[in-house]
Amino acid sequence: LYLVTSPPQLESARQSFMLLLTEYPDNNKVPDAMYKLGKVYYQKGNRSKGREYLDRVIAEYGNTNSSAAQLSRQFIAENY
Repeated sequence: LYLVTSPPQLESARQSFMLLLTEYPDNNKVPDAMYKLGKVYYQKGNRSKGREYLDRVIAEYGNTNSSAAQLSRQFIAENY
């Protein structure tokens, strides 16, 4: 929800996604959280950290039906 507020609360969103990754590493929302972390870091101006998360989604979930992998590829194509 932090991302859809106006203006987006990027740091709060980052913290929430990181919490999900550390506390619930086997959750089915992990690929989505990594994708959104990539976007958050990009929006915060840390393009390289953002790219790391996007690449990680593709590497770990690219051979699955994960929409996050597809969205990561699209985001990279449009922004890098």
